[in-house]
Amino acid sequence: MTADQQRTCPTLRDKMEPRFAHRISVSRCQDQQRACFHKCYSCEWNNSYQAQKAAEERARRPSRSKPEPVPVQAAQVESLPELPELTTHFVLSTTE
Repeated sequence: MTADQQRTCPTLRDKMEPRFAHRISVSRCQDQQRACFHKCYSCEWNNSYQAQKAAEERARRPSRSKPEPVPVQAAQVESLPELPELTTHFVLSTTE
């Protein structure tokens, strides 16, 4: 496992070194949070903290106005010529 696939657990938000820490994979960190394991409220990787941080980031972004809809002109279509009346009669087959 490479170093970029692992993280220190817990990684404190204030960048201080925790008293007790260990290295775990990113997937194991997520699995433990999904399985209702305790995740330190001060951990940088806490899912609720990450969600809050993302919401704050979205709120800071300038909002873009929606573009005005562009009216589209429908092309005029020529009508199809009328079909001639069907004059064919169906005859039941007598060969069985």
